[in-house]
Parts: sequence; C-alpha cells; structure tokens
Amino acid sequence: MKKDTVEKILTDKAEKLKKLSETVAPKFAEEDIHQFRVDVKRLRSFLRLLSIGRKKEFKLPKKFKKLYDICGEIRETQLEQKRLKKLNANLPSYFTYMEDHINKQKQLWEKHYSKKTLDKLKEQLTDLNISNADPKLMIEFIDKKIKELKEINEGEPNNEQIHAHRKQVKDMLNNIKFAEKEWKKGFETISKLPIKELDALADTIGNYNDERIILDHLIAFSTSPAIQSTEQQRLFDFCSEEMKKQILKKRKLQDAIKKFVKEK
Repeated sequence: MKKDTVEKILTDKAEKLKKLSETVAPKFAEEDIHQFRVDVKRLRSFLRLLSIGRKKEFKLPKKFKKLYDICGEIRETQLEQKRLKKLNANLPSYFTYMEDHINKQKQLWEKHYSKKTLDKLKEQLTDLNISNADPKLMIEFIDKKIKELKEINEGEPNNEQIHAHRKQVKDMLNNIKFAEKEWKKGFETISKLPIKELDALADTIGNYNDERIILDHLIAFSTSPAIQSTEQQRLFDFCSEEMKKQILKKRKLQDAIKKFVKEK
C-alpha cells in the first residue's frame, strides 16, 4: 500500500470522526455514541498496524482521547442500565446513581468538545511520518497479537488482562476487515485465518468484560452512603449470584482463547 494511499485513508478516517462527533450532542443517543467509539477503535487499530517495526506507537492527541473516554463512560453506563433492567434488578438507588453519572459525563463532553480538537486530530494524522505499507505488515501484526494472547493466557489472567485480550482480538478483527475491503494484498497474507471464529471470540470476550464491569461497579456501590439500607441486602444477593456466573464464564472464556491460539 503506497504512502499516499495510507495518508488518504487516515485523512478520510479523521473527517468521518469529525462528522460523527457532531452527532453525539445534544441527544447523546446510544447508537451515535456507539458509532463514534467504533470508528475511533478502527482508527487506533490501523495506527497500531502502521506502528509495527517502529520504536514508538502512533498515538491519538490527548484532547481527542478525552472525548473518546467520556463517550466510553456514557456508553458503558447505558449498557449497564439496559442489562440491569433486563435482569429486573430492583436497585433504585443504583439506577439514580447511573443517571447522575451519565449527566455528569454529558456536561464533561460539552465542556471539552471543540471542532478544533477534531481539526487537530486530522492535522496530526496528516503529519505522521508514514511510509509505504508492505503486505507482510499484516501477517506480522497478526502474529504479534496472537503471541500476546498466548502470553497473557498462559497463567490465570486477571480481569485487566482479559480486557487486554479484548483489545488484541478487536485489533486483529478491525484490521482484517479493513484489509479485506481496502488492501487486497495485505488480506491475502492472512486470508486463511478463521475470521468467523475470531469474531465469535471477540463477542465472547466482550460480553464477559461488559458483565464483569457491571459487577465491579455494583460491588463498589454496595458500600456507598448513597445506597438505601433496604436495598443493600438485595444488592449483596444480586452480586453474589452474578459472581458465581462470572466464575463459570471466565473458565469457558479461557478455554475458548486457548483453543483459538493453539490452532493458529
């Protein structure tokens, strides 16, 4: 892939993110936030691909990363609300807490959002010291990610490491799907990789991670002075049941990761 092609891809991604960022406020709709975050993740995966063989990884500007993090807080809490409602969790104090948290994050978005931040992103991506991308870069990238998966999963991975699993798998998927559409020669080097299995693994890790985050939040809230005394025992009981489920899901998740990396 020639240098000018890479530069155009980066410019197009920056312009798309600018448009997506403009749809976030004032509604803060779930789908708008989700799409913005998905495209940021695709950009980050592509930058990690381009960083292979370099001493320093290409990074996003700090002010733009702040917007991404704010959206992450809102998105995470919106998913939490949906899941707890689906489980018929009778936790009114916690639902109030979640709504307050979302409102605070909305205020932070309004405070930090600026079109200049998005222009700076485009400017920084344009100024990257990019060279031609050899098709072998794809297979090097995939090999690196699978190696990292193996290393993390050798022992008993903690929740932080499982979150790292998710990043590795998503990075692979994002760049494979990009190459399939935009970089045929790069895709040919990894075309035999079972993409459906990788996609399924990403969903499995993602679901576990999302549920684990909710449980962590609930456990932290259980000692909060904001919780009603009548609600505290229900919260303890709910967390206890969810923890049992998480233990089983974690074992299945580890087995799925081991199976995937063993076959590669």
